Amino acid sequence: MLAEVVQARVSSPSLGHPTFSGWYIEGAWAVTGGGPRPYDRHVNYARRMPVAQRHGEVELVARVGRVDLDDALVAGGTLEKRYFGANWWATRRWKASLGYGNADLERFGLDATRRCCSRGCSGFTERVPFVFWRLGAESNRCTRLCRPLHHHSAT
Repeated sequence: MLAEVVQARVSSPSLGHPTFSGWYIEGAWAVTGGGPRPYDRHVNYARRMPVAQRHGEVELVARVGRVDLDDALVAGGTLEKRYFGANWWATRRWKASLGYGNADLERFGLDATRRCCSRGCSGFTERVPFVFWRLGAESNRCTRLCRPLHHHSAT
C-alpha cells in the first residue's frame, strides 16, 4: 500500500496566490503468495516482485487519485483517475500487464468525460516491458559525497 498527498503554493499576486493539491492511493496484492515487495530506503520505492513460483507470480494492482487545479483566479480543472489491473511477473526482469483505467475531467464548468464518449474516458492497457534494473541494490547513487572535480559527476 502506498499513498501520497501533494500541495503546491504558487507565489503569484496577479493570480491570487493559488494553491493546487492532489493525492493518490495504490495497492498491490501477490495472488500467488510471492510476498510483499521489499522497500528500498535508498531509492524510496518498492523493488520488483520476488519470483519464487516456477510459472511466475501474479499480482493484482489498484490506484485511485485526484488532482485539483482550481484555486483563486486559476481554473485548471479537476481530474479523477482510477486504475485496476494485473501483472504477471515471469521473471524478475520480464512482466506482462493488463489493466483498465477510467478518468473524469471537469474544467470550466464542463464535464469533459461526457465529451470523450458516452461511457466516459476509459480503456484497457496492455504492456510487456523488460525491467532493466540491477538485481542487487537498485540505487545508482553512491553512499558517500562525491568529489565534484574528481569524477566529473554529481551522483
